[in-house]
Amino acid sequence: MSKNSLNPSPTQNEQREKPLDANTQLWLLTLKKLPALDGEFVQDGSDLIPVSVMEYFSVLLVLSRIGLAAQNAQRVYGVSASFLIGKYLVDYGWMPEHSGKEAGQLFLKEAETLSRNFPADLDLLSRPVEYAIALDKRGGLVNARDGESGRTYVSDVAERIIDHGLLECDYRYGTGGLYDLGKDPQFPRPTDLCPEDVAAVLGCSVESASRLYESGELTGCSQRPCTSAHWTVRGSQLRAYVQRDQYRKFRATPAPVAPSSNRLALVSPSHLP
Repeated sequence: MSKNSLNPSPTQNEQREKPLDANTQLWLLTLKKLPALDGEFVQDGSDLIPVSVMEYFSVLLVLSRIGLAAQNAQRVYGVSASFLIGKYLVDYGWMPEHSGKEAGQLFLKEAETLSRNFPADLDLLSRPVEYAIALDKRGGLVNARDGESGRTYVSDVAERIIDHGLLECDYRYGTGGLYDLGKDPQFPRPTDLCPEDVAAVLGCSVESASRLYESGELTGCSQRPCTSAHWTVRGSQLRAYVQRDQYRKFRATPAPVAPSSNRLALVSPSHLP
């Protein structure tokens, strides 16, 4: 996929180049007074504020510094903002390592490198967790600080994307709408997906999709509590479910066995010829 093919059409640009909403602007102005939150403070917590809440607040502080930069890199190169942000949280944590113009250059450089070195994986850009797994298999998912990679690292990145709901950061520039089926820019339909739409995305029967909904594994909204035939799921919720499912499959897959040349080093010398 060429870089030009990643550029949105004029109609898409009109939809995506929208100003920040008032709530986001207010949060950004407020958070500028809190450039960092010490990691020990987050872990120690308090008698009133749970650690999980403090962690989400820390993510909010990080997003106030780097969120727009990550979304701009997605707009320019197509690499999902959720992936870039999740990787940043693993590499740098909560501390203000980068902000402002520095963050902008950091994400642009990383997104440009990934789109250039791994063009075959660009089809996965709308699926950030699968994209991270694919990069890991190609040796292209590396910690920016220490150069490390591996199964633990890709798991950490995937967990940040899923646990912190970062997939929603992608919607500003379009790739988050992968599962908004049948959506035409000129005639947009609601983002609520009916059971048939969900089944089409998951590649299963409507009955199977209904069982996922009834079990609570796939969240949505029931229009008629008395029957399971009328319910809807938003595209963002379906997308989050699919990414979580792909991550579970990745975790369940045995780690690759080391090459035979490396295994020799683990054999006792007495057993060698």
